[in-house]
Amino acid sequence: MDEFTEKEIRLNQGEINALKKALLYLKFECEETESLIFSGSPLINSAFDKLIAGSDSAERELKFYEGGNSYAEECMLNKLKRQWEFYGEGEFEDDVDSEYFRECIRPYKKA
Repeated sequence: MDEFTEKEIRLNQGEINALKKALLYLKFECEETESLIFSGSPLINSAFDKLIAGSDSAERELKFYEGGNSYAEECMLNKLKRQWEFYGEGEFEDDVDSEYFRECIRPYKKA
């Protein structure tokens, strides 16, 4: 059995909501640039997608996230820029069309 074998976990709606809130905080409210390792993680984002799918309000949430969120995009760009300034060399390029940026702002679609 490898690490990508699906496991069944049972959560109640309150636990689903709590985990979604924690992930949204980590991605869009936490100002620490180290949180980008989680924000852009395909594994974290896959788990988030499954939390949404298992939610009682999945249909409404998917429609909401489909519309994008310019505030979330701006927050993410600022976090990425701060990380770049700390580690990078040269000028920061805000590549909002990159796969990494799309993972970072997920579950929102790019506005």
